[in-house]
Amino acid sequence: MVNNNLYTNVMARANLRAAAQLVREMREVDPEAYERVARSLDLGGDEVGDWEECAAKMMISFDETFGIHPRTTRSSPRNSGISRTRPMISGPSCCTSTRS
Repeated sequence: MVNNNLYTNVMARANLRAAAQLVREMREVDPEAYERVARSLDLGGDEVGDWEECAAKMMISFDETFGIHPRTTRSSPRNSGISRTRPMISGPSCCTSTRS
């Protein structure tokens, strides 16, 4: 069973996007620093693109009927709470059955 936790998924998506943006920016602004970091982290191929793709596919559930982000998609009375917060990340929706 997958527990798609709202907070965990939102934070993971934000961190993946921020890391990808920083690495891409570093590659343009300071290519030498980028090369050092890329070697140090053993960044291969289009790993940064993989981070962006993963972030784009991150599940952020939204219940249109109730206008809420459920905290989790796991069926458990203990974890059935809801969060009436506004979306935490702006930008286009890029995931099936989700809303950013």
